Amino acid sequence: MATYVLSDIHGLYYKFVKILSEIHFTDSDVMYIIGDVIDRGPDGIKLYQFIMKHENIHVLKGNHEAFFLDAFSDRMKTNIWNQDIESFLFRNRIWTGFNGGASTVKDFFKLDANEQRRIYDYIRQEKEYEFINVNDCQYLLIHAGLNLTENMSLQEMLERDVKGQEHLWIREDFLCSQKRLKNITIIFGHTPTPLLPVRYLDSQSMSAENLQRCQYAMIYHGDGKIDIDCGCAGNLNLGCLRLDDFEEFYA
Repeated sequence: MATYVLSDIHGLYYKFVKILSEIHFTDSDVMYIIGDVIDRGPDGIKLYQFIMKHENIHVLKGNHEAFFLDAFSDRMKTNIWNQDIESFLFRNRIWTGFNGGASTVKDFFKLDANEQRRIYDYIRQEKEYEFINVNDCQYLLIHAGLNLTENMSLQEMLERDVKGQEHLWIREDFLCSQKRLKNITIIFGHTPTPLLPVRYLDSQSMSAENLQRCQYAMIYHGDGKIDIDCGCAGNLNLGCLRLDDFEEFYA
């Protein structure tokens, strides 16, 4: 049994399947996807239909799943299935027009009501974060990160960030913070690693290895923080980390 983590597939089904082949993923293994399965790429709905067949693949909520749930919540409550897709795209244009959700919406509208409900309910039940232990090392899996505050407990920080959805969107306050969790490594996505030395971290203070990793769209290993979004949405890498031995795989 092996434990894998990856993030931000963004509708690129072929890259995900390639990763599964690369790692020889079996029914005895476990995979955690730390959000953003959908949007930008063409096959987000297809990805969810594939993932939902595998009980050993667990998806945590990302900000793009939050977009999806917000957009479709009223339709699910009322059971009104008016297929006016153009008005739906316009009403939700912040998601569909500026954040790559149009491909997801168009494929979702092609499904019958039962399949729409099944996918919606699956995404709705996704966890906001997950604690896992591998080889006596503890990890917090969370989509974008955590606003670390010295005078708050970990549970208080998580409750605050989940309430305000900060854990789905945070960047500077987490990435630039020197604060760390004691004995817990945070594994996150949301921010592609090539952007770290360009927008968020001081490239002069980064190790040569991490700087090179970011330049080549590889997994970033910081102090108590691991960024596994390797820019798949920008047609760079889909990175996958095996926590048992820290071997990395890319598609």
